[in-house]
Amino acid sequence: LKPCPLHIGIIPAGSTDCVCHATGGVTDPVTSALHIIIGDSQPLDVCSVHYGSGLVRYSVSLVGYGFYGDVLAESEKHRWMGPLRYDYSGALVYLSNRSYSGTVQYLPADPLLSSP
Repeated sequence: LKPCPLHIGIIPAGSTDCVCHATGGVTDPVTSALHIIIGDSQPLDVCSVHYGSGLVRYSVSLVGYGFYGDVLAESEKHRWMGPLRYDYSGALVYLSNRSYSGTVQYLPADPLLSSP
């Protein structure tokens, strides 16, 4: 595993905008775009997800595999329910009692650059 030198610009467009709020303190798309334009930056933990030898995607804030992925997939079928769809879908997936397997690898944080 190697650290990624990629710079990411974040413009809020989701239901919670948690990444944008946590990194820049704003949830407004225009203000976020201005932060990108002026080159504002904030260190952020980023996770890369690989399958086989290929990169599937990068993730910040939350990586969900198995249960969480199934809840999100199920919740898309019930968007008409609004935010309640997450509780409903979570209950359905929980009651299905599926099991999941996977492997996790990580790079330890540099103690000189990270906070506790």
